[in-house]
Amino acid sequence: MDIGFTLPEVGLIREKTVLQYIAPVSRSTLWNWRKQGKFPAPCKMGDNTNGYRAKDLREWLAGLEVSGA
Repeated sequence: MDIGFTLPEVGLIREKTVLQYIAPVSRSTLWNWRKQGKFPAPCKMGDNTNGYRAKDLREWLAGLEVSGA
């Protein structure tokens, strides 16, 4: 299934994109996961924009595949 998004090898992914394609949950769920250490911490991309390192997201996704979650 093609979802129209490919996670780049490097770079920052905006929070909006993460919520839409990688972790399709609410912002509050993502915030709770970060607080509990279940999701990578964001980086500031600007005054009102958070982003996530592609490397961190790849590691998180790989952990899900290993754990079967």
